[in-house]
Amino acid sequence: MRRWLAGVLGTAVAVAVAHGAAPPTSAAVRNLIESFIGAGTVASVYLDASGREVDVHVRMDGVRALPADRGDWGWFFRDMSEIATSRVFYPPLAHEGLRRLVRIRLWYRLGGRLVARAARDRGQALPRVVLVP
Repeated sequence: MRRWLAGVLGTAVAVAVAHGAAPPTSAAVRNLIESFIGAGTVASVYLDASGREVDVHVRMDGVRALPADRGDWGWFFRDMSEIATSRVFYPPLAHEGLRRLVRIRLWYRLGGRLVARAARDRGQALPRVVLVP
């Protein structure tokens, strides 16, 4: 039953995209990042007026993969940002709004406090990550 339902939903999404009913760019960004980090983790998505840059605010509260040792946060946020931005820059289905994006900025918060920020431009191998003390 689950496979059938997943197949039906996948087909419905593919048909909607094929008929020009793709979700708005901000919703596509949210969905792609949350599908990796976790449901409900993206607090907000701000797309600039030109549709070429996006700011994504992520709540890390409840993310189980977050290392307890802050000494491991550097590689953790770098790797997580690399995968999250790759999902947006190279989505599984074509999306015109995502194709226009050239820069993604991620703002990570824990307990309401900014703990890290990352930025990646299209074509850049790895994101730049800064941990906030």
